Amino acid sequence: MLSVGVVFSQLTPQWRTDMLELHNAARSQIRSCQVSGQPPAKQMPQLVSRVYKREASLSISMSSYFGIINQWHPDLESKAQQLADQCREGHDTAEERQISAFDYVGQNWAGSMDIKT
Repeated sequence: MLSVGVVFSQLTPQWRTDMLELHNAARSQIRSCQVSGQPPAKQMPQLVSRVYKREASLSISMSSYFGIINQWHPDLESKAQQLADQCREGHDTAEERQISAFDYVGQNWAGSMDIKT
């Protein structure tokens, strides 16, 4: 028997906050050499969130050490949701991921051949 299920969901402010906390916990473990096989981080500040009323979206800011400021980008979130709603297997093309704010948009994708993993 084959069973396929698709779940459509939208990101909530609580989900964004939870992801930020999990991301910072992982960064903290790497920074304090608690991740086996990973070198210590030379520069890895915590990410900070701010909620802007106008956009009602979470902004994630990081030190401009690398010459960029990382922020939660609502247009990028919208594009990611649009692509996820298509429920396709594998990576989308660079052209499909493109938004005007960035020269290039990367993508992480994971899948499994069974429902146990």
